Amino acid sequence: MTSLPPPSLGTLKKATISYGMRQVFVTIVGLIANIILTRLLFPDEYGRFAVIMMVLSLGMIFADGGLGIYLIQRKEDVTEMDVSKITNLQLSVAVTFLALLFLLATFNHYYVKRFPILWLLFCSCLGIPFFVIRGMCLVRLERHLQMSKIAIVDIAEQVVFAAVSIFLAYRGAGVWSIAIGLIMKSVAGCFLAVFLSPFSYKFVFPTVDREFMEGLKFALHYQGAQLITIARIAVNPIFINSTLGLQNGGFVERANYINSAPSGFLSMIQDKVWFPFSSRIQNEREKLKKFFEDSVYLYSALDKVFYLPLLLFTTEIVSLFLTDKWLPMVPLMQWFFAGTMIFGALTAPFYPVMNGLGQSRIIFRLNFLGMILSWALIVPLCLVYGIVGVGIASFILWFGVIINKIVLNKHIGPFVYFMNIIKPTTACAISWVFISTIQHYYFVPPKTLFQLCSWSIISVLSYLFILCILDFNNLKRIFRNIYYA
Repeated sequence: MTSLPPPSLGTLKKATISYGMRQVFVTIVGLIANIILTRLLFPDEYGRFAVIMMVLSLGMIFADGGLGIYLIQRKEDVTEMDVSKITNLQLSVAVTFLALLFLLATFNHYYVKRFPILWLLFCSCLGIPFFVIRGMCLVRLERHLQMSKIAIVDIAEQVVFAAVSIFLAYRGAGVWSIAIGLIMKSVAGCFLAVFLSPFSYKFVFPTVDREFMEGLKFALHYQGAQLITIARIAVNPIFINSTLGLQNGGFVERANYINSAPSGFLSMIQDKVWFPFSSRIQNEREKLKKFFEDSVYLYSALDKVFYLPLLLFTTEIVSLFLTDKWLPMVPLMQWFFAGTMIFGALTAPFYPVMNGLGQSRIIFRLNFLGMILSWALIVPLCLVYGIVGVGIASFILWFGVIINKIVLNKHIGPFVYFMNIIKPTTACAISWVFISTIQHYYFVPPKTLFQLCSWSIISVLSYLFILCILDFNNLKRIFRNIYYA
């Protein structure tokens, strides 16, 4: 098999812009849909939704098996026969998972009669086979950084989910509106992916040879890391729902979603585009190191644009957009925002680069350590401080990025991290103090949507102005490199 040549920075720039434009649209549609759904549904229903997402993510991990990621990461080209083999294996696992869930729900219905949520879980997972086919149709597009077609699929999925779930929620379907929306999202994405990126399907299964075992080893480590992540976040649907109630579970779920929306906007581009790019330049360590350093700086500079207004006007945003029934989660959100703003710049590019280097086993170990620490901190802190304990624990856990830095140093060589985040963080802190002082002494907090938008824009502009003063030369260098790539 032949290996793919390393892509140019121009290819990366084109893919990033293409997928970035998609991500803007998807984020806006997703944000509007979630605002409407959060207004229509109640906190306890989002407590059930947290359980749905945990089981659905588990099913997707088992069905994918990490083999789709392996095909993207491996150096040799991927043939249609390779895609067919992995597709059949993944579909077999998906059907088995659904069958087991169906048997469990049936047994509970006739004999136990205690957990009606099991039927909801089974129905929510019916889209997994479609998710498998969709993913395998798009594998070769991801390898070649052809993100425009992938963007079409992602946009269509988000629009279908928003339309179906909002309509059903408005009609009073409750949490079932989200479950059915997830199914229709998977179906729509599957059919569109098959149309845009078909492959010659053959009913064949992988041969258990040396190459397959190497790929399986990478895949198991990769998916093992995902399983550990689910075990870490399972503290919400398992511990918080059972100990503090479904309502508090809903508060934690929504606070976590709002916190992850801006970082997800940026990290999704890195995961989709920079992972295959890192895979293609994995033998050029100096180029990879410089690429990583600039990624950290750009992420640190850009995430403040989103998080600064969220941190300044958390109460007003929740009250205006989500209604006052969600105000109890405001202190939790502020802890989430503070940790992500300060430390998030390393973790976002860390995972696509490490996976691009084929080091999924290291990510597995780091996630396993994070899972243990998460449970060890969240459980006692929640018993003392309630749901705010989740935010305090999350902030403490962010200091673990130092371990990530040490690990990455061993694979790409020493790189600049702290100096890359200190100036954007300083500019953000100065802007926060400036706007907070003005608000406190001269103006009342924003009460209308127009006032909120105006003050948010002012805070962002002040941050960007201060950042340009502190680090104009570095900003000029990075954007010049992007422009001439």
